[in-house]
This record gives sequence, C-alpha cells and structure tokens, in this order.
Amino acid sequence: MLNPVRVRGPSSATERRSGRDRGQQVNRSAIWSNVKCLPKFLNKRLVTGREMDAPNLRRAGTILIVGVGQFAFCFALAEIYYPGYNVSVQTISDLGATCKSGVCEFVQPSSDIFNASIVLLGIMLLVTAYFLRMGSGSKSLSLFEGLAGVGSIGVGIFNESYGVAHVFFSAFAFFSIGIQALLVFKVAKPPLSYFSAVTGVITLVAIVLYGSDTYLGLGQGGMERMIVYPVLLGALAFGGYLMAIGEAYLR
Repeated sequence: MLNPVRVRGPSSATERRSGRDRGQQVNRSAIWSNVKCLPKFLNKRLVTGREMDAPNLRRAGTILIVGVGQFAFCFALAEIYYPGYNVSVQTISDLGATCKSGVCEFVQPSSDIFNASIVLLGIMLLVTAYFLRMGSGSKSLSLFEGLAGVGSIGVGIFNESYGVAHVFFSAFAFFSIGIQALLVFKVAKPPLSYFSAVTGVITLVAIVLYGSDTYLGLGQGGMERMIVYPVLLGALAFGGYLMAIGEAYLR
C-alpha cells in the first residue's frame, strides 16, 4: 500500500519571506516588461524591476503634485490680490517684491503668499528628489530635481529687493527645472517622455529669449511665464506618472 504524499508548506518565516520576495520580483518584472519592447534610444528605464521601490516613487509623485499644485494656486492668488497687476508687463518676481529705480514695494498679502509658497515648493522639490533617488536610483534626475528646489527656496528668501542674489537663484531654478524636464524623457515611457521633453525645450528656449530681451510680443512678464508654465505642467504630469507606477506595483 502506497503511503500518501504530504505537501508541506513553508516551514519557516525565512521560506515564506523568500516566496514572497520571488512573487514581488515577478510582479516587478511584469510592470517593466513592456518597457523592454521600446526602441533602444527610449529603453532608458527609470529603474530595473529588481531595484524599483514603488512606495518611494509613489511618495515622490504625491509630494511633487502637492508642491506644484499649492504653488500654482498661490501664484494665481497673489496675482489676484495685487492691484493692477499686469501679467504681460510685470515679472513674476514682482509678486514677491516690486522694485523700480532702487525703490522696492511689498504689496500685501501678495508678497507673503508668493514668497511663502515658492519656498514651500522648493522644500517639497527637495523631498521629492530624496524619494525619487531612493525609489529609482536615478542620480541625475534626482539631482536636478533637488537643484530646482534649492533655486526655488533662494527665489523666495532672496526676493527682488536683493538684486543680484535674486537674479542668480531665479536663473538657477529655471535652468535646473528645464534640464530636469529633459531628463524625464530618458526615464519615462511615451507619451509622457515626449510631453516632458517638449516642456523642457520650451522652457530652455524661453530662457534664452528672455535673457536677450526678445519677448515676441508677449511682454517681459509674458515671456517669463513661457519659462515657468510649461515645466509646471510637466511636473504635474510626472508626479501623476510616479504615483501610477507605485499604484500599479502595489496592486
């Protein structure tokens, strides 16, 4: 008479943990398998399946959306509270401090709203950069995300009344976020990769035009907005992309 065969389950916590890890690797591979089908020049994955830390990517996306969202809201609010503000003629920095002929005016509450919101944006970009580095392993992308955060904090602290310091931090933030948008092209899948590349190119071209006083009929304030608006949209899209990666893995 044959003895029945017993099927033994995992007998220890180590074995159960090992099985769970294998299952996670399978899920990760499934998420990223379609990336391998992309053309070689697009096959610059954010991370490999083995290295991806989806919870941290989701945190990065959430913080990025909240940071950019609050800034966009406060940006509009500061414009509303500024009497007679002209988006074509006046620069964005005028919301924090309006300086003419060496005399600076702080229009309240616009000044406090704008300066506080852009400092908060900078802090949240730094936190985003941290979680992006932890979750993706991409040094260059997280670096320029962090540099954009440093520039934003500098713009809020050293407002227009600080002269050269404000110009430096503004240019620093503009270039950093423009380059960061281009780097997203290397790590994201279409259509976000194309969209982010377009926003980065528009921002960098607008920086050159702005620096050469070529406003194309938009005015100084209008051209400066051509620097900022595209990358704000790109950042919101990238934040949603990171959140979607996290959600897909956790399911």
